[in-house]
Amino acid sequence: MASSSPQLIIFLLLACLCGMAASAAASDTLRQGESLTPPATLVSSPNGVFEVGFFAPDTNRPGRLYLGIWFRTVTPRAYVWVANRATPATSPSPSLTLTESGDLLVLDGGAATGPNGTALWSSNTSSQAATALRGAGYRAVLQDTGSLQVRGDEGTDLPLWDSFWHPTDTMLPGMEIAVHTPHGRDTSERMLFTSWASETDPAPGRYALGLDPNGSGQAYIWRDGKDIHWRSGQWTGTSFIGIPWRELYKSGFIPSNTGSYTYSATNKSCPQRILVRPNGTDMLYMVKNYPLEWNTTWYQPSNDCESYAKCGPNAICSIVKDGKAKCNCLRGFQPMFWNQWNAENWSQGCIRRSPLGCQANKTAGDGFLSIGDVKWPDFSYLLSAAIDESGCKSACLNNCSCGAYVYTSGGCLIWGNKLIDMHELPTGTYTLNLKLPASELLRRSWRSRYSSARSQQTGDAILGHEMEDGKGHELKVYSLDNIKAATCNFSDSMKLGEGGFGPVYMGTLPGGEEVAVKRLCRNSDPEKKGLLDWRKRFDIIESIARGLLYLHRDSRLRIVHRDLKASNILLDAEMNPKISDFGMARMFGGDQNQFNTNRVVGTFIFQAWRQWNDNKAEEIIDPSIRVSCSVQQVLRCIHIALLCVQDLADERPDIPLVILMLSSDNSSLPKPGPPTLMLRGREIESSEKYQNNSIGTVSMTVLLHGR
Repeated sequence: MASSSPQLIIFLLLACLCGMAASAAASDTLRQGESLTPPATLVSSPNGVFEVGFFAPDTNRPGRLYLGIWFRTVTPRAYVWVANRATPATSPSPSLTLTESGDLLVLDGGAATGPNGTALWSSNTSSQAATALRGAGYRAVLQDTGSLQVRGDEGTDLPLWDSFWHPTDTMLPGMEIAVHTPHGRDTSERMLFTSWASETDPAPGRYALGLDPNGSGQAYIWRDGKDIHWRSGQWTGTSFIGIPWRELYKSGFIPSNTGSYTYSATNKSCPQRILVRPNGTDMLYMVKNYPLEWNTTWYQPSNDCESYAKCGPNAICSIVKDGKAKCNCLRGFQPMFWNQWNAENWSQGCIRRSPLGCQANKTAGDGFLSIGDVKWPDFSYLLSAAIDESGCKSACLNNCSCGAYVYTSGGCLIWGNKLIDMHELPTGTYTLNLKLPASELLRRSWRSRYSSARSQQTGDAILGHEMEDGKGHELKVYSLDNIKAATCNFSDSMKLGEGGFGPVYMGTLPGGEEVAVKRLCRNSDPEKKGLLDWRKRFDIIESIARGLLYLHRDSRLRIVHRDLKASNILLDAEMNPKISDFGMARMFGGDQNQFNTNRVVGTFIFQAWRQWNDNKAEEIIDPSIRVSCSVQQVLRCIHIALLCVQDLADERPDIPLVILMLSSDNSSLPKPGPPTLMLRGREIESSEKYQNNSIGTVSMTVLLHGR
């Protein structure tokens, strides 16, 4: 069920602690017949990490007391377990008692043997204790893991009762998440991590985290006990596919052969917890060592696309401009109801344009289209762990009810013909094989050949392939504040290295995606200019021209960069250029061919034109390439560049012509006129070409034909 806004966040909070000393005066044990009353507490040993006692979470109602466990030295106080969460004590003297019959009891208004004590909560361990202990004594012990256990005095490997088996809203390292209560005597009890009703009310709230009772191995958050709010995705053998928390997360859960997972801390020195919150509070991604405070480092759902089934069946959700969700039908599918889809009501999803061959009894066979970097749909079926990849593909192909398959190290997963809850992933190698009829595959084959050829001719890879029907990906825009937060304000600890135009920092975006951020500076190393000989530089020039052709002509929204310069061209390891920094770019619709602006943008090149006009063009050539270059070819490139920046737009060559000029050494070139705003030492003459200009105002017309 889709949700218009996230109402719940699971997040991991870390606080690096140093030298937490145990309290010598406090005890970690409650013995048979003893009681614990406020303000007394038990403190875990040997390190004093946790404390158990009575607390009042609502300062407006201090008389409502709960028995809970909390981290002892971190602020604000984080409660990880609550016993009587639905029934607070209202007397000033509640107690926790370990009874003679083997139960932990929370009593309101009296001790275990007192006449006025009302039982608010019980561990219900008396029958197990009587059977297991055979007359021996027992005790309740608070562990440094945050676990409150009932154990026999004689010592057994497994406790008689453990608070980890009956969680509230918090998962701690060492806890097991399972469909049913692990190790408990009542195997029918569902194991759920249920949110508080509010930030100050520990009563069970609307949201609960647990494993799929149908055995898929996925974690879900349910709303009001029935509606799915969020889904982790399938377990891949190292991680859940829908959670972008990478290196830290990969060792965060350890699967068992019984279908459960144990939460394991990767950093033993940093206390951490996974909390199911009662609402969708946004948190910062900052980690502090002092003071000892909780700081969010991961949360889910982190955007609208992670709300369950946001786009309905057979559609993919992606995050576009301003963090908004956008739905697109899978290839070969179309909206079920176009009017609803165009109104951005995507809940009904998409249906096939053409039926599968097996459904239409056609002789033309069906096939598969691989879709990369997507969260696999819900309701998968594990066909077999022993089948190989070829057998997995054949099994789906020969089953008309199969709509997609994935082969992993864990076996063969197949899906039906309704693919629910898919969204793009920021990174990863997760591929879904979508079943399509032959007609759609032929259509796709033609598009692929065309796109491949176009990519080689126009630098299509600069902005990525557009989606079918002209629905391209939006460019993401990040503010300086976003970048500062992602890189800890360009901290030296996040610095990866330094290049020719400035240092590069590692950053983490709010969605968990790791990025590299280059902070441009004016300093550069002139010694390294010689590493690029003229042949490489000319290849880069040609590739940039092809990239501009894509932006100006082939992109769905035509783009004029307006600030193209060396520092805005990034080179990969193979010296392939990528156009960057679209901060000054303008986008135009397919039917728009010009725009007017009163603002001068870009870089002035008066000196280069003067040298060319004075027959001193060779002085423009950088000494670092003189040895390796063809002077005539360099001069031709300078000539073409000066033609591209002439004052009058209709005198400039468009980008297809520029590419032709670069590839041909024989064609003659016209003499370049002065560049834009070049002072000519005279009044601008009134003519048809200049009729849009007026004194005191500069008006420039840019024609969108690749100029």
